[in-house]
Amino acid sequence: MKLLLDGVFNHAGAQWAPFVDAVEKGAASKYRDWFYFDGDGYETFATNIPSMPKLRTAAPDLRDLVLSVGRFWVQEYGVDGWRLDVAHEVDHALWRRFRIAVRDVDPTAFLVGETWDWALPWLRGDQFDSFMNYPLRRALLGYAATGDGPSFLDAVDAQRAQYPEPVHHQLFNLLASHDVERPMHVLAGSADKAALAAALMFTLPGVAAIYYGDEVGMTGGKEPANRGGMVWDAQRQDARMLALYRALGALRKRQPALRIGAYERLDESGGMVAFARGVGGNRVVVAGNPAASRSAIGAARLSEWLGGRAKMVATFGYAAADGSLGPNGLIVPSQSVVVIGRTEDKESE
Repeated sequence: MKLLLDGVFNHAGAQWAPFVDAVEKGAASKYRDWFYFDGDGYETFATNIPSMPKLRTAAPDLRDLVLSVGRFWVQEYGVDGWRLDVAHEVDHALWRRFRIAVRDVDPTAFLVGETWDWALPWLRGDQFDSFMNYPLRRALLGYAATGDGPSFLDAVDAQRAQYPEPVHHQLFNLLASHDVERPMHVLAGSADKAALAAALMFTLPGVAAIYYGDEVGMTGGKEPANRGGMVWDAQRQDARMLALYRALGALRKRQPALRIGAYERLDESGGMVAFARGVGGNRVVVAGNPAASRSAIGAARLSEWLGGRAKMVATFGYAAADGSLGPNGLIVPSQSVVVIGRTEDKESE
């Protein structure tokens, strides 16, 4: 297990001693320039949240404190990296120094930033290793909800055009977090659609991140509902969803193509989508079908995509039957994702 800490260096709490000192002493406080004061007011996180004063990280003493905190937890307690909150509102100069400070202690420390859209300025090798991939989340849940295959693959292509190839394998892909609604809520309680989105997330390039409880079917709308306590009672957990998540994780371990393989867009036929992943001699085709009825891929096309004879690898669907492979091609059950490999390829042990 690896442990990342949540570093909140964009804002502080109104009861934090340096802020209290700055309010009480005004210009006489040595902490005054740690914050953005304007007369009697001050800048805050988001839109006027008085309990969260925004930090002015250009202040030298505050910057040194942030760097020392980043080093301390890695050096003294061996944490494996940081998830950096509201990263897009902190200046790049601090993040460059933060990376140097942390990597000086642990060259393998992982840094992931909370940015919600385009993140290339942070992913040039001098700041973060990854970012929370909310654009992909929107695409995955949108596809599961609407079945619009071309729009989904277009969204994947658009993101692929935004980053260098090595970045894609480190993107922190997610379906939910403490800041957004859970997939079961977004998808109106449909376990079939939530399972489809999860299966595609696990088969696309990047890190497959699970927000606690999604793997057992937890639901929750806007905050604080999305932050409900974990359901530990097995009788209240969705055992079928848990089994699906476990199978997806096991497949990624066995298939190098799904962990580090290149991505290739193949086709969309109505709602169904297909893409390939491949590395070395390991190549798989992933087909997703969001429709309420089954779909088919002809044998000739499947053979062309794979570059060899096809074999069934796995079917992922909440309630769907297994996919079937025959002389005429592949049958993809409704609301499911099917993974096809080549007969000559071997999976990892």
